[in-house]
Amino acid sequence: WGERFRKAPQFQEYVVKRLQGLQEQQRTPTPGRAARPQRKRQISSFRQFMILSIRNLRIMAQDKIGLALMLAVAPMIGLMDFMWGRELFDLQKGNAAQIITMLFMMGLIGILTGALSSVREIVKEVEIYRRERTVVLQLLPYIMSKVWVGVVLAAYQATVFLIAKKVFVNPQLEDGGYLAMYLTTFLCTMSGYMMGLLISAASPNQNIALFLVVIVLVPQFLFAGALLPRDLIPGGEALSSVI
Repeated sequence: WGERFRKAPQFQEYVVKRLQGLQEQQRTPTPGRAARPQRKRQISSFRQFMILSIRNLRIMAQDKIGLALMLAVAPMIGLMDFMWGRELFDLQKGNAAQIITMLFMMGLIGILTGALSSVREIVKEVEIYRRERTVVLQLLPYIMSKVWVGVVLAAYQATVFLIAKKVFVNPQLEDGGYLAMYLTTFLCTMSGYMMGLLISAASPNQNIALFLVVIVLVPQFLFAGALLPRDLIPGGEALSSVI
């Protein structure tokens, strides 16, 4: 009976052929059932910029001590302007050399504080950046989410420095002089901030980034010509142009 059942046409039709068909399907999956690669969800550049900016603000808000120090640096340094005295710009009692030194120090402080504020911004989250770049993160929104913070910081510091100069030194400037001083301070802080971002992007870790700030900025301060005339430094003119 078993032999007769296995030789029956019904057994060949509904058992043997069906098993053969299932085995072929397991060996060769049908194209319709093949898993389709998931498409990456596209997010606009502006949307990425907003998301990254909000994340930066949250990180800054969580570090309350760091945020307080960043905001307190400008007023603390501004209070030191009392050392110059209110007679610095007086035509009879003033001192032109000290005026040059004061203006140089104002630009130097702006560049230094800007660079130190941004030197860890990229290197501290490089692993997060690499992971997000493999998904949907675009380069321009990421950079701009860092840059706008520098713009706000530069505007804040320039305002505080200018008020301090007006209160403690009272520069005798003609029309447009205060605006020129404000723009100069703003650009110095902003250039330092951008330089800090560049160093941060090129540094392998945060410790090296801090040392690179010193290596990059100190030669610029020394060969600027304000601390010591460039013609008195051997090769000072050439070094100043290169650095």
